[in-house]
Amino acid sequence: MNSILLCDHYLDPRLVRRKKWLDGFFGSCDVYVDKTRGEHFKNDGMMEKDINEIKIKHILKSDLIYISGVRVLISHFTYFLIARLLNKNMVYEIPDLPLRSKSKVKNYIISFIFKFLVFLLFKRVVITSSAFVHKLPKKIDFYECENLPSEVDSYNKVKSKKLKTIAFVGVLRYLKQMEFLIKYASMRQVCVDFYGGPDDAIEELKKYNDGLNIHAPIRFFGKFKSSDIKFIYDDIAFVYSVYDVEQENVRLALPNKLYESILFKTPIIVSKKTHLSNMVEKEKCGFSVDSQNFNDFCIDMDIGLADTYQFDSGVLEDKILNQEIRFIDWIKKSLLF
Repeated sequence: MNSILLCDHYLDPRLVRRKKWLDGFFGSCDVYVDKTRGEHFKNDGMMEKDINEIKIKHILKSDLIYISGVRVLISHFTYFLIARLLNKNMVYEIPDLPLRSKSKVKNYIISFIFKFLVFLLFKRVVITSSAFVHKLPKKIDFYECENLPSEVDSYNKVKSKKLKTIAFVGVLRYLKQMEFLIKYASMRQVCVDFYGGPDDAIEELKKYNDGLNIHAPIRFFGKFKSSDIKFIYDDIAFVYSVYDVEQENVRLALPNKLYESILFKTPIIVSKKTHLSNMVEKEKCGFSVDSQNFNDFCIDMDIGLADTYQFDSGVLEDKILNQEIRFIDWIKKSLLF
């Protein structure tokens, strides 16, 4: 058997795991990506072919076609429609919803079109947040595969109360919320570390900090490897995951930092009025802040940073240890031969 994985950017750590799991079950998994996007995810030593090289014959000869990303869904719509008409095994993974507009009307239209495309092309989908269910066609077969760490590698140490470094770990996109953190850090002289890029976002944030009357004590470390994660969390007191709640996708998505927070016993800071904030409140692993009003943001930060948090990673560790088995079990059940 063989499989194929198509994505609209270089494989991120989540999809690298999917490729590994599909390799193990099917014996091979060819990867096609849009090489113009997500270059910071580029994986040395992994063969990632250009998405423009794929032909319909590559699709039709595969025992499983695994797809992730809206752009590839649109650019290769005809291929996927033919595969659906021929009853080929296809799975579509939804890591994020294409709902990033601040216009409710525009989001409604996009949501309707997206749901129709999923209904037309797929019988089975993978979601990374349970909140995405409401955006799926009714009666579709779905599997929730959370964006978990690849392995259990937690720390049982108690972090020093004197350590107040806050870190952002990931792709820098929501610059307004990053600027909130920098401005707060300049006022309170709290240390802030940024791990990740891209470089143009780093330069913009450096410029913002330079323009403040009192510079914030911040450091930029740029690109990092997945193997660095545990060492990053060992050096910080809080992880920052505050995004723009005016985007519907932000209100519904669950980032990997939620699970890293629990595993590494590091309180997470998230946006209020989101599915993520509900999960953080349930797990008692951090606190929520206002992501739109800076004065309210400061009040929430002052209260949250002064609080204490307890962690129980038992359930999460079980999920991590069994994530591949459960994923492949679902794939087996969904296959049509």
